Amino acid sequence: MSIRPNHQIELPDPWHWIEIDFETELYRELPKGHILEGKSLKTIARRQDMDDFLFRIANTDFEYAIVHLTWSKETDTRWPRTELYKTWDDVYESRILPDSVDFN
Repeated sequence: MSIRPNHQIELPDPWHWIEIDFETELYRELPKGHILEGKSLKTIARRQDMDDFLFRIANTDFEYAIVHLTWSKETDTRWPRTELYKTWDDVYESRILPDSVDFN
């Protein structure tokens, strides 16, 4: 699993690539039955003005997840809030680019 889907591009603000592991925090927060429970994840980007993180998911139909970390152990499977995306193009066009327009 590569860290950057396309390391040739710079992500538009407010997103930026990160090399810091936030998987540990995500796994700590996940309640039993959450859609990401038991999945192998890798942190690849973060939204600078929110606690939204982009994770790459291994071996599933969905390759990417944007997760809003809550910084607490959750009991409701709706949290942490998670959006799934099948491809890099999907997450980039459906979320990263619109976030940039709203941010600017």
